[in-house]
Amino acid sequence: MRSKSSDGFTLIEIILVIFLVSILFATSTPKFKNAGIASKLTQTKRDHLYLESGLQAYFSDWRGYPRQNDPNDPSQQGLKSLTFPIAYLAEVPKDPFSDSTVYGNPLSDLTEYEAGSGCPPGLASIEFGWPNVNNGTCIHSYLLMGLGPNQSDDTLGNDFWPHGGNSANPQVRLFSYSPTNGSESRGDIYRMMGAFAQGYFQLDDEIIGQPQTKMVVKEDD
Repeated sequence: MRSKSSDGFTLIEIILVIFLVSILFATSTPKFKNAGIASKLTQTKRDHLYLESGLQAYFSDWRGYPRQNDPNDPSQQGLKSLTFPIAYLAEVPKDPFSDSTVYGNPLSDLTEYEAGSGCPPGLASIEFGWPNVNNGTCIHSYLLMGLGPNQSDDTLGNDFWPHGGNSANPQVRLFSYSPTNGSESRGDIYRMMGAFAQGYFQLDDEIIGQPQTKMVVKEDD
């Protein structure tokens, strides 16, 4: 006689069902995960377009972009300038790929996007060692950054944006996320605006612009 469980199934049948369910779970989990990543990528691009609309309106009024934005540094909250005192935007969206552990911020589950700025109005053009100028002229540009699926800040030197010094290797280096390298591969999500082409930085394997030739700081009138 066959050994049966209390509901009439044999032990082998129960094991077979468990095995099949585990296979279905293993094959479906990556699909659900990739769908979630795709949704967050779409949200990041939508957020960047939304932020750009506010940044361009701000630039129109102030002839410059606000200062950089660092979610973990209270002194670098440039994106807040888009909501107060003039409401160019209703709110500053959160990076869907960030969480409280990424930037060491225990106060919220999600943190804002990081950003780099060139020559914000009302501030000295030189803040972090290298001025955001080229031949004595301010480079008005802005860089929005999203963490990407690996939830890691893969951008180097965004505080110097958009000018990476006068050496052969720019201090500003951007590494773009590409799903062809793997759904959770290295790289951030960027949106650049303004006169960034006049700066000096590396975008993946391409160097954009020329090394700085004059250490002259000149703010626009």
